Amino acid sequence: MIGSVPLIPSPYEQFSLISSITIGELWTEGAAMLAKAGISNSDNEAVWILESVLGVDRLMLHLRKQEAVEEPRRSQAMALFTRRASREPLQYVLGTQEFYGLDFRVTPDVLIPRPETELLVEVVRQQCAGNPEPLLADIGTGSGCVAIALARALPKATLYATDRSPSALAVAQANAKRHGVGDRVTFLLGDLFAPLQELVLHRRLTAIVSNPPYIAQCELMALEPEVRLFEPRLALDGGQDGLGFHRRLVHEAVAFLQPDGLLAIEVGQGQAHLVSGLAQEGENYYNVRTFLDMAGIERVVSAKKK
Repeated sequence: MIGSVPLIPSPYEQFSLISSITIGELWTEGAAMLAKAGISNSDNEAVWILESVLGVDRLMLHLRKQEAVEEPRRSQAMALFTRRASREPLQYVLGTQEFYGLDFRVTPDVLIPRPETELLVEVVRQQCAGNPEPLLADIGTGSGCVAIALARALPKATLYATDRSPSALAVAQANAKRHGVGDRVTFLLGDLFAPLQELVLHRRLTAIVSNPPYIAQCELMALEPEVRLFEPRLALDGGQDGLGFHRRLVHEAVAFLQPDGLLAIEVGQGQAHLVSGLAQEGENYYNVRTFLDMAGIERVVSAKKK
């Protein structure tokens, strides 16, 4: 037709038309796609995608660069490169994320576990290590990474894990089963402590742990695309000042902690002194402490119930 513009096939479609492509060519093309999308670690991420699709490590990729990649793996790799080039987080693209030495399944229904959250697990583990049978609650469990890591680190512990998202709980339950602690972690649907109300847990918990949403609403739009566009807002939005859930946690945890019970909460950068102040108000807590993550940021606030 006069005046018509020919359609240019996407990189995915272009490679679909190629009868033969080697591992090295696919690697180069994938890395170029990611670099063009603004991903700084493009070459390494291309390697990780190919390792996942082809089932080989980096060394074997180098040794087998001249080997042809047959269908359907060629299309599978290009589909994953395309997803990552759209700035979907690599963890969602690959479906997994390592945390506390364990491999967790992650989907867009859950926040991606961060290395700094391992400090939260370690604080609770250390302070509960002397208890023969600790009873713990993880409030806002998401992928279940904190509860499951604690269940593995404290073999005699019993845990309850709550979340407002049914989809997140499904992911967490699958992760608990995967790591052999499904019989010791009970997952409950509901807002913060609401699911615990009918379980006769008042004044019984050894520790309460939480990594709540702590991004202020005014900061959400400034987050990098991977976070802003793909991670669940429910797990990010901490209210007007980012501390909406922290206030509730400090207030509501009192009813469930046993005397000397531990409350440990992850906080955002610059929030530790504010959350510490919340715990120091009134007569409910003592021994309020903060803990630094590997970057030197006050990342965890803990307190003990009087």
